[in-house]
Amino acid sequence: MSKKLIPIIAIVLLLTMVFTGCSKGAAATGATKMGFGSVTTIAKSKNAAADKDGVAQSYTELACVVIDENGKIVNIWIDSIQANIAIGIDGTIKTALDTKVQTKRELGDKYGMKASSALGKEWYEQADAMEKFLIGKTKADIEAMKLTEGKSDDMKASVSITVTNYLAAVIEAIENAK
Repeated sequence: MSKKLIPIIAIVLLLTMVFTGCSKGAAATGATKMGFGSVTTIAKSKNAAADKDGVAQSYTELACVVIDENGKIVNIWIDSIQANIAIGIDGTIKTALDTKVQTKRELGDKYGMKASSALGKEWYEQADAMEKFLIGKTKADIEAMKLTEGKSDDMKASVSITVTNYLAAVIEAIENAK
């Protein structure tokens, strides 16, 4: 993600939070700070082989937080971008270059996780639950969370997705809060 794009996204998110009244967040008293964080990985990419196309997969987890003077999260937004670019066996890009990659929140029910989710919940529903759980938490609280195979032991009743990179993005957002 471009370093120039991050401040633009942060400004848009801040305005969105202001105009929505931080409705899902906790009531903040005193000064607040906002920060943005992201984690991008390509670990699920696969090389093309002589008889099989490959895929370049980029996963970017995004987090924007508003924290109070004690470092507690009073508002949070989490999203994810999963870009899959098909690579032909001859090395050519097969995905249309003008493809607009939507975030998982933009995809909503079209993301299609509900059918395979052990909880019967779509991605955005689990992200909403994660956001709700993280309200009131500090960086230290998040760093102390117990994870089993990348999944939160504390959120397992409402979140079955791997949260490691989401939490890393939240921690980065807290660290970047100004």
